[in-house]
Amino acid sequence: MLLRFRKLTPLISVAIFCIASFAQTAPTPAHRPTSTPYTGDLSIFDDPGRAERLQINRVMDTLGISSGKSVADVGAGSGFFTVLAARRVGDNGTVYAEDINPDSVQHIDARVKKEGLHNVKTVLGKPNDALLPAPVDAVLLLKTYALM
Repeated sequence: MLLRFRKLTPLISVAIFCIASFAQTAPTPAHRPTSTPYTGDLSIFDDPGRAERLQINRVMDTLGISSGKSVADVGAGSGFFTVLAARRVGDNGTVYAEDINPDSVQHIDARVKKEGLHNVKTVLGKPNDALLPAPVDAVLLLKTYALM
């Protein structure tokens, strides 16, 4: 399966490998403190060239994110990737926008309402459990760390 990811940037490849490894092994509970969630202006993460720089369409193609799929955006922050994924999966798909910061969850709720997206479900997770309510076909995560 990793052969499909060779053309991705190393950081994305490592993240995908970690997700696959995490899904296949039972995590050991971590007893480390969680950093304080970001409390600044979430719109700073929404600059126009971000999707191109991070090659998010290529990543979503590689992960098979398409119409009707179920996707989790773990550590969703401003909802930048949530919105892109929600448009891609369409009305028959679902995107779970998970974050441990209640302010981020509220921000995403307001954002998807404003943008008219009805296929996004926000989830207030815990530092040691994303609390996703259902299995998903793919997981997007960036600058989110799982302690194992």
